Amino acid sequence: MAVTIMPTDAVDIAARRTALRKRMKAWRQALPAEERSAASQAASERLVSLASALVPPAPGPVALYVPLRGELSPLPLGALLAAQGMQLSLPVVVAPDAPLAFRAYADGDRLRRGAFGVQEPRDEQPLVTPALVIVPLLAFDQSGQRLGYGGGYYDRTLERLRAEGSVTAIGWAFEGQRVETVWPGPHDQTLDGIVTEKRVLCP
Repeated sequence: MAVTIMPTDAVDIAARRTALRKRMKAWRQALPAEERSAASQAASERLVSLASALVPPAPGPVALYVPLRGELSPLPLGALLAAQGMQLSLPVVVAPDAPLAFRAYADGDRLRRGAFGVQEPRDEQPLVTPALVIVPLLAFDQSGQRLGYGGGYYDRTLERLRAEGSVTAIGWAFEGQRVETVWPGPHDQTLDGIVTEKRVLCP
């Protein structure tokens, strides 16, 4: 059986990314719930106040996500946007190697537990194509690169959406998730902006 040997530098980068994922997961999980909640509200208000700098005029549906494992929550942002009459959606895992799909979502909708324990809209909710995608992450850097969980779902999704038309991808993170570099790979999609509880970064 043939064995593929990765170059030493590629092995080193993979190890660094794995170690960074582990460190950031632990850091995020250790944050007190009240601190996570306050940061989520602050980030949401910051994006809404600066939306014109990040979001194209008259945007279509906005894709959020239901937080898990200590993620910064975009749900307060959803409440602010819904109050302005904007349509919301949530991602749905279709298949292990496929881009995500998005189904319409409103506060109070019954959700189901999908792949990896992620809360998803039920099948009766219509499919939509978002114009703005709020992207979860484990770490980000100044150049707009993100470190995700390693499954590649958002990278495949953003690649497809960008090929099909205009979409804005905003990373959603705690300020403490900012690092010097995430050692991006060739298939990683650069974010259009990153919002934390303290700043808006436009690469």
